[in-house]
Amino acid sequence: MPNDGTSKGGGIGGFFSKLGLAEPIPDSNEKPVAVPPTAPVTAKPHATQSHVAQPPTAPRTVVSGAPHGGASGTVDPQIRAVLEKPVAEAAKPAYSAFLLTMANLADVIPDEATRIKAAIRTLPAGTDYDQLLVDVDECLESLEEQERKADTSAEASIARRIGTLEQQLQQTEATTKAKREQIAALQREIAEAEAGVKDVRDTIDTTRAEIEGTRRDIAATAAAMRRELNDIKAKLLNQQPKTGA
Repeated sequence: MPNDGTSKGGGIGGFFSKLGLAEPIPDSNEKPVAVPPTAPVTAKPHATQSHVAQPPTAPRTVVSGAPHGGASGTVDPQIRAVLEKPVAEAAKPAYSAFLLTMANLADVIPDEATRIKAAIRTLPAGTDYDQLLVDVDECLESLEEQERKADTSAEASIARRIGTLEQQLQQTEATTKAKREQIAALQREIAEAEAGVKDVRDTIDTTRAEIEGTRRDIAATAAAMRRELNDIKAKLLNQQPKTGA
């Protein structure tokens, strides 16, 4: 009997909300909760049952809004507790009774194979081995449904949170690009202005040199003419007529 995971606690979707991975976002002041390893809701199955997820060997602290696990994931007791609720509903009636019997016989019948046979023989009236297998398949279907809901919540969270961040990133990159282009344009203007300043300085230096050269030429020419005039004057003075001659 499949379960939609909408029982008290909101199923896996509600769990995502509690962890801040889907709406509503939890209060930022929420404190971390230390959660111990959790056994199945109806009974504790034997550790070697392949269809039952194994509980962690030590408590794990889960922080609201924090990412969980790495690339390979981590068995989380809080997630397990949420997943076990709809799975426990799907386990009724045969598989839940089987698990309870297995737990009760754990100390009485240490051998697992013998204990399984005894639990099958003592299934409640109205249930049988075939129903037991059906219940196990329904547990698997319920678990898969919860995983699908988790994927949907995760994708929605990615679209909402990462999508917003990507938009901000694009806007920032566009602004940065525009600023860099403005800086490049200013740098070109500065380079052109500096080149203009150099041209003006070169023109000033050339003009000054030309003026100074002309000044020196004038001084030299004037000096030469002065010598000529002084020479003529001296010669004229030597030829000055004597008075009363």
